Amino acid sequence: MLRKERDDPRYQQGTVICDILLYEDSMQAYSGTIKGTLTSNFYLDKTGSLRYDAIVFAGDGFSNNECIATWTSYKTGKSRKCHWGDFRIPESGDLDVGVGEFIISDKFIRNGWENYMLAWSGDPDNAAVQQARKLENDKWWQ
Repeated sequence: MLRKERDDPRYQQGTVICDILLYEDSMQAYSGTIKGTLTSNFYLDKTGSLRYDAIVFAGDGFSNNECIATWTSYKTGKSRKCHWGDFRIPESGDLDVGVGEFIISDKFIRNGWENYMLAWSGDPDNAAVQQARKLENDKWWQ
């Protein structure tokens, strides 16, 4: 759906909202299904091609490709929240304490966010920060 209001008058901007149902490989340990809703913002370039909308990327609170879903284990049938997004996590409660950008609350850092916080909150010239950023950018799924 195209939006009437635009961040940049040169481009048509819009939002796609879709239901998702993803099936993980059932032969893998701790696998299941992910079911929810994905919202993605786009714009149309000068040729009419669809592009990822990062027109206001530098703006406070920028986010895109937000998913609100539930992961359900094949083995146990138990479900958990499974939310994600680019630059912000929707409905993350007190996990995200940032105003203009995604910042993890101190009380959650020890739940697997240590490397993320080092990578994106530290001095980019520091060797440990560079290693943390490399790890964050690795294609772990391959």
